[in-house]
Amino acid sequence: MVWRGGPTLNSGDGVGHVAIVEKIYSPTKIMTSESGWGSKNPFWNATREKGNGNWGAGAGYKFLGFIYNPAVTDTGDVDTDTSNQYGFGKTNSPLVNYTKISPNKTSPRNHVIDTVTIHCVVGQCSVEALGNIFAPTSKQASSNYGIGPDGRIGMYVEEKDRSWCSSNAANDNRAITIEVASDTTSPYAVTDKAYAALIKLLVDICKRNNIKKLVWSTNKNDRVNHLNGCNMTVHRDYANKSCPGEYLYNRHGDIAAKVNA
Repeated sequence: MVWRGGPTLNSGDGVGHVAIVEKIYSPTKIMTSESGWGSKNPFWNATREKGNGNWGAGAGYKFLGFIYNPAVTDTGDVDTDTSNQYGFGKTNSPLVNYTKISPNKTSPRNHVIDTVTIHCVVGQCSVEALGNIFAPTSKQASSNYGIGPDGRIGMYVEEKDRSWCSSNAANDNRAITIEVASDTTSPYAVTDKAYAALIKLLVDICKRNNIKKLVWSTNKNDRVNHLNGCNMTVHRDYANKSCPGEYLYNRHGDIAAKVNA
């Protein structure tokens, strides 16, 4: 999609804008990925409607048209389910055994799901106990999912919404966050059942959100900037915490390998 900046066709008009069409909901509604110099969020996804023909752009822009990639085959298929945007948490995991939605969330998330952030709960608490921890608004904390020592899975924030989990809004807007019950002392080990459930949950999350593979890096800069394909972050990247504990941190490579197998 291409917009011209301004009406006079000279340098005083400023710059125009482009967007990539990621999904077509109908002839008048689409989902795009975009970027903008100087924007608060340099990359974002948006739902645009045709409206008066300017596809949601302001009066300072004029829509010029679509540029079609000849390498992409037009199948004519249109996704008519507009209840949620693909990749923004259209579905939740069918593996969930217990649900208690926390009020501590931002709805909806503002970024496509492309990252996972694994946390440890300091204490071998059940999914019910974790739901109670996240229930009061005074707690100001939540996660999308939690896993108890018995391997049962709880959901506290739907995937369409951002949890308040990693001390970083930008991360949590793009990540599915998972709290895993752990020991109360270092290295904060988790049970075999919890670990196995974590792998199964991650396989499901990746499949439903079209995450082709998990990529881990021991380099913090790679993680927080999503360099070299890295799409696994940890709480310690954004706050002075040991989370997810050395037990899980040192197994992130193994987790990625098992999920990708």
